[in-house]
Amino acid sequence: MMTKKLISASIAGATLFATAVAAPVGTAVVEGDALVLRANETVALSNGADVFANDRVIAQNGSASISAFGCTAVLEQGMSVTVSADMCDAQPVSLGAAQMEAPGLPTIAVATLMLATPAIVAAAVDDDDDDDEEVSPE
Repeated sequence: MMTKKLISASIAGATLFATAVAAPVGTAVVEGDALVLRANETVALSNGADVFANDRVIAQNGSASISAFGCTAVLEQGMSVTVSADMCDAQPVSLGAAQMEAPGLPTIAVATLMLATPAIVAAAVDDDDDDDEEVSPE
């Protein structure tokens, strides 16, 4: 019984330690307003701030340069990039003006809409009809 408690405590401690010591992988140069979506949290990204693996950076009003993994991704207004080793070979994603401008919505709501849009579109176009019967357009 005591061994089981020690093992459980060791696993919990290792998990907390690994989460707490996530090391930054780069830095951001921000001119204007930029957001970072990190672990289900959206915060303003300040000039010179550290960025971490899997952060999603959005240049909202202005521009941002993200230096990580040996390269720099330059984001103009309305562009986004996910901080990863793949960012060196990828182009930043343009979010479009409709996603960047949402009058009356707080920044967190705009960021949530930007992240949800691809999933909503994918669900709408997913052909999950496996019975090969014709479907009415109604």
